[in-house]
Amino acid sequence: MNASFRREIARVFSGPSAWVEVPLTHPVYNLVYAFPKGIPKIHEHDGLPAQGFGIFLGDRLVVYYSYQSDLGDGWEDPDVPSRSPGAA
Repeated sequence: MNASFRREIARVFSGPSAWVEVPLTHPVYNLVYAFPKGIPKIHEHDGLPAQGFGIFLGDRLVVYYSYQSDLGDGWEDPDVPSRSPGAA
C-alpha cells in the first residue's frame, strides 16, 4: 500500500521528494491528545518505529501519512494491540 499511496499522491502534489518526516514538535501531535513520541505503534509485527510523514505547502501541513503504525487496526478492533506478537 505504501508504494501505491505515494505514487498516487505524487500525481496530486509535487512528487515523492515532497514528503518529509513531521517533526515531533509539530502541533499535529498535540491537537487533542499529547503524543510527544509521535504516533503510537498499534500492531507490533515488524519491529520498525511508527512514523508520520507530511506534505507541506509553505508552513502548512496539508497531507499527513502515518507509516508503520496501523492505526486502522486499533480503530477497527480494540483487541488488536493485545493480540499483537510481543504485546503485554
